[in-house]
Amino acid sequence: MIKNIITIVSLCVMLTGATLNTTAQQITQAAKDSARTWVQQHQSSVDISTFQAFKQQMKPILNNMAASQVVGLGEGTHGTSEFQTVRTWITRYLCEEKGFTVVCLENSYGWCVELNKYIQTGVGNLDTLMQQNLLGMWQNAEIKELLQWMQQYNQTHSNKLQLAGIDYSETSTNARIIQAITGRLNNPALAAMVDTLLMRAHFMDAAYADMNASKPSYQWKDILDNGVKAYEVTLRIKATLDSLKPQLQQQLTGTAIQTVYTTLYNCELAYYSIYRPVKERKEASRDEAMANMVRRISEQQNSAKAVVWAHNAHLAKERIFGDESNGGGTGMYLNEYFPGNYRVIGTGTAGGTYSSTTDRFIVNTSRFKSDSLTNAINNSWEELLRSMDNKACFIDTRDKQYPLPALPLRFTGYGRSDKKDFVAGRINKLFDGFIFIPVTQATHIMQ
Repeated sequence: MIKNIITIVSLCVMLTGATLNTTAQQITQAAKDSARTWVQQHQSSVDISTFQAFKQQMKPILNNMAASQVVGLGEGTHGTSEFQTVRTWITRYLCEEKGFTVVCLENSYGWCVELNKYIQTGVGNLDTLMQQNLLGMWQNAEIKELLQWMQQYNQTHSNKLQLAGIDYSETSTNARIIQAITGRLNNPALAAMVDTLLMRAHFMDAAYADMNASKPSYQWKDILDNGVKAYEVTLRIKATLDSLKPQLQQQLTGTAIQTVYTTLYNCELAYYSIYRPVKERKEASRDEAMANMVRRISEQQNSAKAVVWAHNAHLAKERIFGDESNGGGTGMYLNEYFPGNYRVIGTGTAGGTYSSTTDRFIVNTSRFKSDSLTNAINNSWEELLRSMDNKACFIDTRDKQYPLPALPLRFTGYGRSDKKDFVAGRINKLFDGFIFIPVTQATHIMQ
């Protein structure tokens, strides 16, 4: 049980080579021929040299996707420059021409609240804000381009874009936001509960950062106990806020009320990932939690259309791995929460470089550097696609009925690339579209 709990309570991406298992299987020549023929019928070349060229070629598929309320944009690794660039271009098109207004990022909710202030006002030093409020994998020039574009867009448009975090790898910022808002109510009992939440959030964040040390000093018993008590205090704070609804409406703006409840909800999800396995003896799903955050964020923005940035493994419509705790399933839940209104594009590469870290648990201080990407393994989707014409292409995978073979597909996270990163899957079941770029480069790290 303790092994399962340790896996579940990791509040980070956990997509390292050590966490993945290559699916051992015999792939027949007939299966490979079937996949090749299907791809030939569904692929088209993509020009990734400029935004305008890319947009022109991708318009038909993006127009189809834009009919949905939520569009997921996946990445085959967390450190590939081209993946970030094409996702920025898709996001721009959906926001500029198709009415999408929310960008959800696989990053802590509270951190994105702070970044969103910059996107709304332009106040602050963006480099500093990124260093403080983004996981290390997002601290690069490509993500900076996205955030700068969002801020510039807001200067000239009345329908403002919003950045929202859907993860919970850090919760101290959440607690400080709750403290700042509820402090206006002058309620000593509530203030004491929020102080307790902040104390427990500080403990949890420090404990997770400490796990990257060669000899961690925090004990698992203390971490689990803290998580359980933190969850319980979030419930008490919510009950107290509910009892103070008239006062909230008199003393706080609607935006402030919305922010405090959503921030508290994110804390509740974070600590439930510990409480549930410890107290209820059931697995807790980080992917379900992230999907719940997308749903809540969209609802509080009057059913806003949202673009979601996360790893392929999270956004795929089917679970990639065999456990519920992490590594596949957010897209499965989004497909359930937004029936007929969720589409997802995956991205992949056969080789090149990417940015990685040696940290086991990713935090905002995790350091990244360029590293070589393991070449596509035999009989993988990436090997097949590269062997066809060795050019960037788009695969239209909306045909869900064709019985594609389950070929290995790359799922490299933020750790060292490995052949074990390849897991068998059917790309037409996982995604509605797939962008393949044969050789890619590492993100331009800002650290």
